Amino acid sequence: MPATNHAYWLAKFQTNIARDERNNAALKDEGWRVIRIWEHEVLDADLAQHAVSRVLSAVRGHDAATLHDGTFAAEPSAAPMSAGPSEEVVAYAA
Repeated sequence: MPATNHAYWLAKFQTNIARDERNNAALKDEGWRVIRIWEHEVLDADLAQHAVSRVLSAVRGHDAATLHDGTFAAEPSAAPMSAGPSEEVVAYAA
């Protein structure tokens, strides 16, 4: 979370999380699998490798997504927000 304007960023993060959950649900209802990869994950070699592993796992049919800190998430959108705002890449696969 950025150090300044805490209220703004908290509201923004909450709004973004709610949007992501709605979009994930709508896509899943249509039969898609959603894999969310954050910009900070592709800028670091170890995190990028882990992101690739998550994509491969999803393509191979595994439902569990592992976050870069080693925890499991039912929804990839549960990725930690502590890195602050960043762009994201969302891959969709039927």
